[in-house]
Amino acid sequence: MQKAENYINLLSSTYAEACDILKKRHGEVERDYISLETYNNILNGSTENMNSNFKKPAGLSVHHIMENKYTNLANVDCIKKKQVPFSTQKKENLVFCDPVEHFILHVLISNETNGKFGGKGAGSIFGNIDNSSLTTLKEVLDKIEDLSLISKEENNHLRDMY
Repeated sequence: MQKAENYINLLSSTYAEACDILKKRHGEVERDYISLETYNNILNGSTENMNSNFKKPAGLSVHHIMENKYTNLANVDCIKKKQVPFSTQKKENLVFCDPVEHFILHVLISNETNGKFGGKGAGSIFGNIDNSSLTTLKEVLDKIEDLSLISKEENNHLRDMY
């Protein structure tokens, strides 16, 4: 039941609050996603690879917190095309999250930016999901249930809490 409560807590939070919750839950990221040298090489076109040998705890991924301002921050082409600042790759702008938490973060971004950011990221996390309609808590809960991302017991607990 703890997982279900954690997800509900995130779904009930703002994006900034959710990122803070996840930093406390999973710990601070200890290094930048890419080095300044790699970043500069991306911008000047001398590399087409992030080469981010990034170590993360088992079962977790890394989310770029500034994806509420820029899209696809782990993609060389997007970084180069948009000339996003290096600060987007800094450890203080990264958070560890499990797949459901990652999905929720992108839904929160989409909600808070009126769909300008976040929706495509959520889709890439779980495949062919139409995220344009995931604007209410109920719809997010339905999608989590549809994807069987948590146990049936936890799904029922989420519904009871909702």
